[in-house]
Amino acid sequence: MRTFLIVLSFYASHLFAQSPDEILLDRQLRSYEVKFKNLMATRGLNYHEGEVDKVKLLDVIGSYCEDSFGEKNPDAAVLFYHFENDTLYHWLLDVSGVRARTQLPVTIDSLLALENTLKYNVYRDNRFGDLSDEVRGQYQATTKKYRIQSKKSIPLISEILFPPPVATVLATKKYLVILPILNLSSFPYALLRPWRSDKTLIDQLSFSFAHNFSQFFKEADPGQINRNYRLSGGKGIFQVQQPLVIGNPLFADGCTKGLAPLPGAEEEATRVARLLHTTATTQANVKLKNIVGELPRTNIIYLATHGWADTSDPLDKSYIALYDSGGCGFLTPRKIQELRLAKEPLVFLSACQSGLGSVHDAGIIGLARGFLKAGAQSITMSLWNVDDQETATLMRIYLEELQKPHLFFPAEHWRQAVLRYQKEHKKDPMYWAAFQNFGVPFRLLAPTYLQP
Repeated sequence: MRTFLIVLSFYASHLFAQSPDEILLDRQLRSYEVKFKNLMATRGLNYHEGEVDKVKLLDVIGSYCEDSFGEKNPDAAVLFYHFENDTLYHWLLDVSGVRARTQLPVTIDSLLALENTLKYNVYRDNRFGDLSDEVRGQYQATTKKYRIQSKKSIPLISEILFPPPVATVLATKKYLVILPILNLSSFPYALLRPWRSDKTLIDQLSFSFAHNFSQFFKEADPGQINRNYRLSGGKGIFQVQQPLVIGNPLFADGCTKGLAPLPGAEEEATRVARLLHTTATTQANVKLKNIVGELPRTNIIYLATHGWADTSDPLDKSYIALYDSGGCGFLTPRKIQELRLAKEPLVFLSACQSGLGSVHDAGIIGLARGFLKAGAQSITMSLWNVDDQETATLMRIYLEELQKPHLFFPAEHWRQAVLRYQKEHKKDPMYWAAFQNFGVPFRLLAPTYLQP
């Protein structure tokens, strides 16, 4: 009885010592884990949710931001979203604690409509310029409540996803890990403008979407340094092993017949392969069975081909198009998540809509999460149909930037590639805002680069 009272007294004192915000954060962190478990169950997978609370999360953030000299980098932050009762909550944390907490009334339908509106505006502005508030065709019927121009929709969405208290703190940061929910990872964050100016998010900082808290905790654990990395001379080196580069498969089997050839993707794959000191696999050589067998043996997977995201059946009808002379060349999320990618690869999905899928409480079910569940560390994914030639140019620049040392590998390298592409080629976000990084970047131990 005495022991029971001591334990009860301990928990009571801990509870009363917490502020209302701390109690709310702990509850929402636990709720996220339950929702993520349900999302994995939807995929037919088991997930054992961890014990996540404010104390543990801040401890992990400290480990993640610690450099090779034991100093904690103040330039990084974690943004955790939570949604309940038609309210979107924002929690911004860094090595010093909770830096901002806000909440906004918003519905899921509003978020879905605003996502579609913004993407349509990017397409419309690219084709016709920023003409008027009028939206034509089928899109008008599905988003009639949000027929607004880019110059209005971008500030509105920016304020929803980055309210002023959050934006004020982010103005002092360089690196951001985001725990997304619902369809948030499908918004083109790079072109958002949190600071009510022309400065975009990617102008200020690099960012990436974490798969879940478990992935973030693993990456931050000093005892579990990714096997692909080694430290040398104060730099981190990602040593490439048996890179797999695919471009423009032969689209001639029962499923892929009718898809248009992608000569730009073949050129892209050839250039990327040259940078990685390997040979691209193209045309009829892109055999589905062989490729699936090679995926577990590499730590670089580069797929430049057609892709499709199906929201009604994301596991079996979404696909990356390969080639199977005797059947169907579609590599689906269900097939992907059953793989064991033991070498924790970087995956580049240079394909249309590879970052989309079906929306659930804890995020998106689709191709990108299939690779992460299989063991990939990071996915570069697309949010809309991408231009063949311009993507080839952007991805070549990305691979070149990956071979330069920066913290927050590979998300900061993507940011550098986008800024360089804007300067050397095109500023239109139709081309550079289509891609985002999914996965936790290598912890801030040292500037890191890719070594072929």
